[in-house]
Amino acid sequence: MYEQLLQHSQVAIHKLKPRQTRYCIMVGVWNEGERITSQIERMQAIAPLTDIIIADGGSTDGATSLEALTGKVSTLIIDKRRHGLSGQYQSALAYAMSEGYEGFIMIDGNGKDGVEAVAHFTAALDNGADLIQGSRFLPGGRYDNIPFVRYYGIRYVFNPVLALFCGFHYTDDMNGFKGVSRRLVEHPGVQPFRDIFHYYSLQYYFNYRPAHLGLKVTEVPVSRVYPKNGQIPTKIHGLKAYYKILRELAKTCIGYYNPR
Repeated sequence: MYEQLLQHSQVAIHKLKPRQTRYCIMVGVWNEGERITSQIERMQAIAPLTDIIIADGGSTDGATSLEALTGKVSTLIIDKRRHGLSGQYQSALAYAMSEGYEGFIMIDGNGKDGVEAVAHFTAALDNGADLIQGSRFLPGGRYDNIPFVRYYGIRYVFNPVLALFCGFHYTDDMNGFKGVSRRLVEHPGVQPFRDIFHYYSLQYYFNYRPAHLGLKVTEVPVSRVYPKNGQIPTKIHGLKAYYKILRELAKTCIGYYNPR
């Protein structure tokens, strides 16, 4: 199914470098400006570990233009299907599958995540993990200036509810820093390229489904640092956004996204 996605009229692929590594890191971006520019600079230091694919949702700020990215990343993928971050990662996964990558690491492009943790993900993929969840709450992890509502929502709502239904007790399952194996993406019980996924649903599904199927799931320590002052770099704002998150969590847990 991923071959069809690559032919979609609203998906544009710009290959800037040939594949050089077994694994790739996919950065979800939409109008992050200087935050993604700075993050790419930090990520270039880890380039020998992974090729970098930018999964853009149609940014208009110029930070992810071809001119800005040439020589810095492997591929720019622009997905304008209005599926949100789920659609961006679907397109990036489809392209990475077609290129023969064996593992895929997803990270937000808003500059909060410590990119040095990529080495933990590649090591876990080397050891046969199918889903690797980054956790700021593990020993060795770090979480600075996390908003009060988000901290308690993760620790006392999202984590225990998902654990109840999937059987794996994540410590930070709302964290967008995660990795998946090619084996997981190809599993007939997963099927991540279906048009059913929107907003953040694919990320939640990736936490739920592998554990539910008994595949190899693990967590690794990461850092996620919010700025002390100014606007919080996130696309989740207000009660409506939190309602959508809880709705997607409920749909995931009752098996709504499972293949029929």
